[in-house]
Amino acid sequence: MTLNPPNTPTRLSSTQYFMTLNPPTKRIMSQPTRSVLKPVGCVTIGSQIDCVCSLCKPAVVLVLDPIVSIVCVFSLWCLDASRPWLCYWILHSLELLEEPVPTSIASERAVGGGASETGSGGRGVGDGQWGAGRRRRAVGGGCSSSRCDVVLNPPREKLLSFLFSVKQTDGSFVIHGGGEVDIRSAYCAASVAPLTNIMTPTLFQDTPTNWEGGLGGVPGLEAHGGYTFCGTAAVVILGKEHMLDLKTLLQWVASRHMRFEGWFQGRCNKLVDGCYSFWQAGLLPLATLFKEGKSTETITVLP
Repeated sequence: MTLNPPNTPTRLSSTQYFMTLNPPTKRIMSQPTRSVLKPVGCVTIGSQIDCVCSLCKPAVVLVLDPIVSIVCVFSLWCLDASRPWLCYWILHSLELLEEPVPTSIASERAVGGGASETGSGGRGVGDGQWGAGRRRRAVGGGCSSSRCDVVLNPPREKLLSFLFSVKQTDGSFVIHGGGEVDIRSAYCAASVAPLTNIMTPTLFQDTPTNWEGGLGGVPGLEAHGGYTFCGTAAVVILGKEHMLDLKTLLQWVASRHMRFEGWFQGRCNKLVDGCYSFWQAGLLPLATLFKEGKSTETITVLP
């Protein structure tokens, strides 16, 4: 018989938790016809009708409100290892919609305080899990919820030590000790280090620009949409845009936009995927800032 430790919330499946959310669930089910997109105008081009849509903010918030409670506060069986980045995406969406995050959500537990401490300066996302790059995602989620003050446990010194421990001799980062090299780790580190004011001149070096113009998961591999966005965003955050070849980067991104499907593919000769509309299209504003010689918005740094 397994007993939960003291003060540990009961682990629920997503279905079980939804059963406890009668008011929010009824509120969503009572409005089945509401769409997150609403048409603002249509034009006829030949035999096709092209409609321009805008985001229906109330409908999106209606969906996000109960989800943020499920993911960020309660323990779930499913997607347990993905909690930090799920919290990050949901909280970031609320921030973009200029919606306040409830105080009960913007807490240490909500942004990873219930995760297991590893003693290395990193943090696992659940009991018994290793400290990993997702700790950095949890910090980003906490700062998205305007609660940067609650995510710095362990202290910044240990967090910096952890970042150096996962940095490799070629300048790349692994997700966790003994793990794989992944440029997304570099992005997480590059975003968290300025936020927590632990930047050092030796923490970041070099950039793995690919022969295609994009960036791969590790130096020398095929360019990929998600990796290219993360790598480009990292160098923009670090103020090292000059290390990128802007012309070949833009050529590579433009080539990933498929004429027939209208969406983006992640790699050459691959199928389109909705997620790449974020990763690939998100590169364009970053490249524009670089081309115009403008710096990114000031990052809020902890004292």
